[in-house]
Amino acid sequence: MKPNFFTEISSPIICEHKSDSWIADHSTPFHFHDGYEILIFLSGNASFCIGQHEQLLTPGTIICCAPFSLHRALPHDPRSYDRILLHIRKDTLLSLSSTFTDLSICFHASSKPIYSFSKPDLDNVIALCKKLEAVLHTQSFGCDVLQTAILTELLVLLNQKSVCSKMSVSNHMPPLVTEIFHYIDEHFTEDITVSHLANTLHHNADYLTRSFRKVANCSIQQYLILKRIQHAGTLLSQGATLTDACFASGFQTYSHFSKTFSAHFGISPKNYQQKYWQMH
Repeated sequence: MKPNFFTEISSPIICEHKSDSWIADHSTPFHFHDGYEILIFLSGNASFCIGQHEQLLTPGTIICCAPFSLHRALPHDPRSYDRILLHIRKDTLLSLSSTFTDLSICFHASSKPIYSFSKPDLDNVIALCKKLEAVLHTQSFGCDVLQTAILTELLVLLNQKSVCSKMSVSNHMPPLVTEIFHYIDEHFTEDITVSHLANTLHHNADYLTRSFRKVANCSIQQYLILKRIQHAGTLLSQGATLTDACFASGFQTYSHFSKTFSAHFGISPKNYQQKYWQMH
């Protein structure tokens, strides 16, 4: 089955309690969304990779992923991976913010938007999520108002706590893999090959490839393309022209860019740009 590197957040708000039994070979590769994601970790044995950082998850860990940020969960054994996932469309979060209150701060306040909540605070967050999930599945009078009210309260709480509850982050990613991520993230617009990386980082090419795939669940070349596509999607969402997004993301021809973008997004760059601005 073809890996799913991009997921469109089409609904204004999604709130789900998920508990999966992991099979390592089926774990998700690095991917990104065009909206906000909040992961609230409840129990299990897993890490969460966001960019060049791998965080070991403990109960009460909350990770806030900004739109187009590359991330993936990394299971360590087949036990349950119990978490709550929230997805919020960009225009939805913007509409909830005000001139004085920017509810996106917790997603952008740090290069590692990872927070640790105490049990009482976590219980409060879980209770709000349960209320939100329940009201999202009803059509009763006032359900839309309740959805907005509960989500707003939840986001205010997350932003308040993010200021004082940022956890001491320790990168569990192997140093060599961190180096590979860092190099690609800094040079993705250039012509990068595995041989070039091996020479630059002074390691055997096969060893680089195996080490990277073990963490990323994709090849180095797949991640390079993903990084370029992610950057192009970000630029298009910010109003860049199609040609500017193409060449500023490291593609040499527009035809290659259009074909690659369409394969990952399921829609052409032009249609994505039109659809994005119609929605937002």
